[in-house]
Amino acid sequence: MIVLATSSDGKQEYVVFERSQEVQSLSMREVGYFKRALGMSDYVASFRSWINRQGPVLIGCVSETQLLGWCMFEQWERNDRDRTPIFLLRTIEVGTRYRSQGIGRHLMDLVFRLAPGHVIVHPLSAPAQQFFEHLGFIQAPEVLREEMRDRYGYSLLPSSAKHDLILRPPEGLVLHAAELERFADRLSAEVLDKELKGAKGFASAFASAIQGDSIRALAQGARRHIKDIANRVPCTCGSVEGQFSVSGNGSEFLSAECRRCGRTWMTIPL
Repeated sequence: MIVLATSSDGKQEYVVFERSQEVQSLSMREVGYFKRALGMSDYVASFRSWINRQGPVLIGCVSETQLLGWCMFEQWERNDRDRTPIFLLRTIEVGTRYRSQGIGRHLMDLVFRLAPGHVIVHPLSAPAQQFFEHLGFIQAPEVLREEMRDRYGYSLLPSSAKHDLILRPPEGLVLHAAELERFADRLSAEVLDKELKGAKGFASAFASAIQGDSIRALAQGARRHIKDIANRVPCTCGSVEGQFSVSGNGSEFLSAECRRCGRTWMTIPL
């Protein structure tokens, strides 16, 4: 497991689990909402299954061997219209005795720092809805609400708002900056890897042109590479005349746009 942060008093660690056996020895007696409400009969088995899938990210608040709270998020199956990645917060829970102590906010702060792009959530209750609204979530636009059929629909924290939030030092939490950056880089690299493998045209040519570079190096060096590659790889309309711009607050994404037809060739997270 990777320790991402520690509470100011040193009594709690916020960790991301990397191997399924890491949750085996944890005491789960402080949590149980999903067992009571949704019939999740075995927390440990569910945690192990998610970790083994390699896609979900499971973060826990741990005190010695007690799990006090946890959340799980993963990349959604679709991007936004401008191809910004979307990460879905599947679950978040804080043990009843440990609520109103900032644990839920700390878990969300770490999600914001790790997930590249937008974060969306589907609250199950009015208190949950209020919790996310207090964090800055807004009603998701219609394009992201196609699956919404019940009373509480998807809420969205846009990438720009998320970026503003993480500029503020978290109250009551000591961040382990190096570990956070390393894991965030890993998630960004995974997003970029999926983008390159699943795209056609310019994106695939871009990937081939820099073959041999690591995905992380690609993410870090994209600004240097993309202009040169775009000059050698035509748009689907045949043009090689491109204009290049950084979109999103904090220079989070780099886009190549065709000057002739206006088509965006590729948008990648940085």
